[in-house]
Formats: sequence, structure tokens, C-alpha cells
Amino acid sequence: MKYNFESREQIENKYKWNLESLYTDETDLESDMAKFEERLSELAAYNGKLFENKDNLYDYLKTKEELGILLTKIANYISNRFNEDNRNAKYQALDGKLENLFSIFSQVVSFEVPEILDYEGDIEEVFNNKPQLEEFRRYIFDILRYKPHTLGEKEEKMLSALSPVFNSSEKSFSMLSVADMKFPTVRIDNDDVRITSGNFVPLLESAPRDAKKEVFEKYYTEYENHINTFASTLEGTVKSNVLYSKLKNFTSAKQRALFDNEIPVSVYDELVKTVTNNLDALHDYMGVRKNAMGLDKMYMYDIYANLVPDVDLKFTFEEAREIVLEALAPLGEYYIKHLKEGFDNRWCDVFETPGKRSGAYSSGGYGTMPFVLLNFHGTLDDVFTTAHEMGHSMHTFNSCNNQPFAYSGYSIFVAEVASTMNESLLTFYLLDKWKDKNLRKYVINHFLDSIKGTLFRQTQFAVFEDLIYKEYETNGSLTAHFLNEEYEKLNQKFYGKNIEKDDFIKYEWARIPHFYYNFYVYQYATGISAALCFAKRIIEGGEKERDMYLEFLKSGSSLPPLEVLNKAGVDMTSSKPIEDAIKIFKEFLEEFRTLI
Repeated sequence: MKYNFESREQIENKYKWNLESLYTDETDLESDMAKFEERLSELAAYNGKLFENKDNLYDYLKTKEELGILLTKIANYISNRFNEDNRNAKYQALDGKLENLFSIFSQVVSFEVPEILDYEGDIEEVFNNKPQLEEFRRYIFDILRYKPHTLGEKEEKMLSALSPVFNSSEKSFSMLSVADMKFPTVRIDNDDVRITSGNFVPLLESAPRDAKKEVFEKYYTEYENHINTFASTLEGTVKSNVLYSKLKNFTSAKQRALFDNEIPVSVYDELVKTVTNNLDALHDYMGVRKNAMGLDKMYMYDIYANLVPDVDLKFTFEEAREIVLEALAPLGEYYIKHLKEGFDNRWCDVFETPGKRSGAYSSGGYGTMPFVLLNFHGTLDDVFTTAHEMGHSMHTFNSCNNQPFAYSGYSIFVAEVASTMNESLLTFYLLDKWKDKNLRKYVINHFLDSIKGTLFRQTQFAVFEDLIYKEYETNGSLTAHFLNEEYEKLNQKFYGKNIEKDDFIKYEWARIPHFYYNFYVYQYATGISAALCFAKRIIEGGEKERDMYLEFLKSGSSLPPLEVLNKAGVDMTSSKPIEDAIKIFKEFLEEFRTLI
């Protein structure tokens, strides 16, 4: 099967996402964009009048909902067309217009939150006078919990207008790391290969060991050359988040970041405590890796190597689809029926073409089908990626079809649960199906590396992020020396004595974009912990456990994320899901040790 194409025209329609379901004629897109801008005046007309009579608040929220649905449709079409080919000037321009629409929309509705918070009457009486408002009860009360953290309308408008300034350090980081930095070449198998951020990890996975060392050192030398600039951009982001949090009356940037998803700081701290208390499991895995590779000394550039290199599996997309469908069969007929429909109705854009955005994602929303961007090359990793992204899409599909628009989205705290749960079920399925020793080693290696990268590594990042914010909040600055030194110490703590100290890993913090996302990374670790709990419950349980999980997929944001998970049987306020995930890691490590 062919995996690389010179143009989209060479690809059969069945392998392209169905953006025509949104717009078959782009004049309709232009018309909707104009209509959206025109109708913003309808929202602005409610400024200062939300509680003028019993109807206005409801009518305003329904109008805002209609425009939100329209903007969702517009955004999905433009952003996905743009990602088909980032070089396309037409969609570059439309993407800029889209960003402007979001900005204008945000500014027009900026009166809403202060006006609701300033209401001095009995809010329950407002609901009693307009029973239809019950649809928005959670939405309104979610605004009311921000009362201690909301400024006046003038100040809120000012902060909204300043958002590009607050985000400027992240943009500078992106321009420096993606556009301006030029990495050298290395000689691999008689070819000169230029190192890029995209091929850095793949080269560490597959290149000869001496070349890996060269790749690793040359890559991080380039970061070392710009390390003071990276320290400045990261400090800029931290400074912005700390200042914004103070202006909004939060005790810390971490509290503000977790407040949005209704997550107590104790959940973050419990994750860090539980993982750091169980680092012996990661140290043990590093020892198994070292022995499997026959090394006297192991370095950080060694930890990406595939320990089962003699397995070369290739799959067509049709084969990947069938494997995913079979692996997810424990989720029942309802799930499989709609998953099949997703494949058949062209949710997926499958193959790589020049200019197409790299990686993979799932998009879509209320009123649209989910859309999945893939760059499928037929590897087992690509099969796992397909399962992962379709997990996101099935979460979106179920939320949007079982909740009103106001609650059709879901918190980022639970966003990685459905996707990672699918990967876990796929792992269990393959291990049950494949009895060949090498294939089992390959799958277990993949699974262990997934947990290593998601649970342990993301917690390491979470510890570092917490550390740098505390440093800035205490001392008012971040230096390259401090960041390098603390990251190096933390890396040694997490990976243990089986990894030799080197002069380059201390610069790794500089390449991590997630440090610009304000206490985001911990959710990968909590997400995989919850996902492994769900997978185990479904495999070992019955219809009750499966149906509880399906209700989780349908819940959207109708409840706080911790309550949504708890109703489905996973309590993320306790350490148990994290401990259970580490226990699963240890069990698979023992089988891998035996096989290796």
C-alpha cells in the first residue's frame, strides 16, 4: 500500500475527511462569516440589559449559542482546510480571519460575566420566572463561582484586549524553535541527514548508537547556543501567568490554572507525591533497558531505542481499522456501531501530503462530525494513533449527541482519558491475540514506553513546572543557570543510577512547548491513570462497568470533571488510580523482563 503522495488529488476520496459535510461551496462559508459578524450586534444589544426582564438572559444565551454553533462550523472547516496544506495562501488568510472572529466574539460578549456577577437580586427567582433557564443552570453557576476572580467590565475588556501581549512569549518561543533555529546534519548510513525537531526522536529510536550520540549532542548544542533567549521567553510566560493570576485574585498561577477545570490543587500534589514515591519502578525499567541493550553505561540518548528491532510490521489502513474495531469490541455494540459509522463517513484524513500538518489530532464539535487528522504510514504506532484519535472523536461524538451545546465540550482534565483508554484496550487485545514471543515483546515494549512517557515523564514536567513558578513567585526571576541546574537534578532523580550523567540533558526544558501552557502537563499523567483504570474495569467487569464508561463519554461538561469520573467509577481525588497504573506498569515490566 502506498503511504506517501505528492498531492491530495492522488488520494482516493475514502481516505480524506468529509469537510464537504460542512461546506460544498465556499461562497456559503463567506456568507456564514459575514452573517456571524452581522449578528454580533444582536449580542451587543443585551449589554446592560441581561436582567431587565425575565426573558433577556435566556434570549441572550440562546442567541450566543446559535452564533457559537455557527462559529464551530466555520472554524472546523477553515482550520482543517488550512492543515491540509499549511503553505496554501488562501487558507492562511482565512485562518487569520478566523482568529479575528474569535477575538471579536470574545470582546463583544465580555460584558456577560461581569453583568451576571454584578446582579444583586435573587438568582433563584430568575430561574423561577423563566423555567427554560434551567438548561443553563450549571453554566450560570459556573460563572458565579468566578465572582471573587472577576473584575469590572472595563477591566475585563482590557484584559481580553491584552491577551495577545500575555501570549507573546509563547509566540516568540515558537518562532525561535520552529522557524529560526537551524540544526546541523549527521552522517547516517552514508547519507547526510539534517536534524529537525520532527525527526529528533525518530533518529534516537532507529539510528546506529554512535549516530544517536551525535544527534543528541548536536541537537542540544543548538539549544545551548540560544539558552538565554529560551530562559527569557519562559520567564516571560511565567511572569504573565503570575501577573494575570494576581490581577484575578488567585493565590498562585497553579491555583488559577486548576480552577478553570474545578480541580483542587490537592489532586496535582497527590499525583506528584504518588509518582515520586514510586520512582523505583522507572529505575527498574531503566535497568531492564540497560541489560536488554547489553550496555555497560546507558545515556539519555539510549532510552528511545526500540528493544525489539527485528519486528517489522506493516498495515494497510483497512487492516488498522479492523484491528481497532476488534480491539474495542469490549465497549459493546453501541460504541462499535458508531465507530464503524465514523470510519465509513470519512471522519479521517489518512495520508501524508506535502504541506500537511504533522502529527495527529481530533477536532469537531456540536453540529459537526468529528474530524481526525492522521499521517498514516502503516506502522503499529500508526494503528495505536488511529485508536487514540478515534477515542477522542467518539468522546466528542457522544458528548455532542447527548448534551446541549452549553455542555457539549469536555474539560481538558478528561480529554486524554478516552483516547488513552482505547490504546490500553488495543494493547490487551494484541497481547491476547499474538503468542509469538517477539511480537509480545514488541507490544509490551510499546506499552511500557507509553506509560513511561505519559505517567512518569509528564509528572517530571509537572514537578519542574511547579518548581519554576515557585522560584519566580518567590524571587521574581528565572535564569538559564537555575533552569539548567534544576532540570538536570530532576532528570537524575527520575531516571536513577542506571542513566549516566551527561552535559546536554539539562537543556531539554528549553524544547518543551507545554511549559508555555500553564500547568497543563499533569493532566496527561492523571489521564493515563484514569484510562488504565477504565480499561481494567471493562476487561475484568461486565455490562455495568462498560455502561458506566459509556455514560462518562456522554456526560460532556454537564458535571465537574472529577464528578464525571467518579460517577463512572474512578476517583481521581485519591492516589489509588495512580498507584494502580504503576502496578500495571510493574506487572508488564515483569513479563517483559522474562521475555527479554
